[in-house]
Amino acid sequence: MAKCLSCGAELRFDIKTQRLICDHCGVSADPYEYDAKDAAQDEASAAYPVNVFTCPNCGGEIISTAESATEFCTYCGAQVMLEQRLDQAKRPDLILPFMKTRDDLKKCYRAKIRKAIFAPRDMKDPAAIDSFRGIYMPYWVYDIEKHGHAQENGSHSHTSGDTEYTDHFTVDFEIDASYKGIAFDASSSFEDDIGDSISPFDASKARPFTPSMISGFYADTADVPQDVYDEDARQLAAEDIHRRLDDRKELSSITLSDRDMVITGENISAKSALFPVWFMCYRKGGRVAYSVINGETGNMAMDMPIDPVRYILFSMLLAIPVYGILEICFMSSAPAMLVFATVLMQIGFLLYAWEIRKTCAKDAHAGDRGYEASVKKAEEDKAGKAPQKPVVENKKSRKKKKKEQVEEDSLRFRHKPDIWEVIVYAGIGIFLLFIALDIGLILSYLLVDCAAALMAWFWLDEYGRKFDALMWLSVLMPLITLGILFWDPVSDNVYYTAAIVVIAAVLLQMKGVLRQYNMLSTRKLPQFNKKGGDNRA
Repeated sequence: MAKCLSCGAELRFDIKTQRLICDHCGVSADPYEYDAKDAAQDEASAAYPVNVFTCPNCGGEIISTAESATEFCTYCGAQVMLEQRLDQAKRPDLILPFMKTRDDLKKCYRAKIRKAIFAPRDMKDPAAIDSFRGIYMPYWVYDIEKHGHAQENGSHSHTSGDTEYTDHFTVDFEIDASYKGIAFDASSSFEDDIGDSISPFDASKARPFTPSMISGFYADTADVPQDVYDEDARQLAAEDIHRRLDDRKELSSITLSDRDMVITGENISAKSALFPVWFMCYRKGGRVAYSVINGETGNMAMDMPIDPVRYILFSMLLAIPVYGILEICFMSSAPAMLVFATVLMQIGFLLYAWEIRKTCAKDAHAGDRGYEASVKKAEEDKAGKAPQKPVVENKKSRKKKKKEQVEEDSLRFRHKPDIWEVIVYAGIGIFLLFIALDIGLILSYLLVDCAAALMAWFWLDEYGRKFDALMWLSVLMPLITLGILFWDPVSDNVYYTAAIVVIAAVLLQMKGVLRQYNMLSTRKLPQFNKKGGDNRA
């Protein structure tokens, strides 16, 4: 903890002056000069003393050089006194100080939340801004040098008369490229999508780390190994080289085809760094929403749930003129009104299933390289500590092993739909509706209903989810509509009554869609098992 040399009070790092300031007596000091007294000891040590605050609910950890305990968890939003212990933190190589003050973040947050007309009232409360916490997030900063001989294949097409010719080339060139400051976050608690959304940080402005610079702030602990992002850093450098080659005038008429060129010389190194982030957690209904601001540039990203009551009231007001337009232009008959209401239900059905699928992927941290690496390392550490039992092969164990292999194969070959399949199914539905007058409305609509149900089933099956009651309702209501169309009653009252029932089901469905949207726009309560991870330790 940085203490004032004049009065003994606690010092804090002031963002505007970039100096340590004592709020009690007004004395200021340069962070490096203040830590110079411990420089010899620090150079001989790879760690520095900190207070570690651990949330008893989620296991999230933050560190600080201050002694005062915090009263809420940054990651799960729990209003609880965090457990505190003295420890030694691994000393990072670099630190990028905060550049944006609390006044700056207030302006940024107000400008963002002002545009969110459906945001919950709690997030619009001015007091919410006060819950922002300045945290230094750990990053790996890569420097890459590529030099030496490289070779790529290229081609040039031209026509002569009615004949097209393609000339093939081997392009040889020398490369001398240097990339510095390619950064990736090194904390599993700082999800990759958040880090990407507030990037970039200017690593060239980073300074050598000194402990007093985090006075008045907190820092997260690194638990993602350095080698996780080695290939990503190489890929970014390679893409830039390809882009520069494509921009060369000498190669403007040649199409380079080999995108996996091999360069004879390459050096890659990584340094650990702390980058500044303003962090706020909003918790409601067993979910959390994060608001983060880049402490250097002011770039902001927010998880934005909506207030269902406000949204429904707005939608009902908007529905009145929309219904009038549709009634005049399209819904000239009672059957048309029933079909239109049922089509709305089909659209809501697919939207609801898609939201569930995306929520499952988000809660499973799909594609979050840092989280996956930290979980894998924790499992390896646990397996290494556990006593290994001898494996005895018998008939029962061989049968179980065969069953597990069958399940693994079925998962490997399980159908995983992508955006192209969505386009295909939508195209089939539109095509069938267009030709309904020729092949029959009932047959075409039945096929569309089956296609929608099949698409939703594939989406949910990918994450082991099954249809809930609302989804079964969304499947059955179109079948009721088909039954009425097949019956073709003389009285329009039957159609109007059925349309009212379907619209009521659509309103119930929209309630589920809004609920699922709020789950998609937020995150499940985190659970951490942080045991370090810096592989240089």
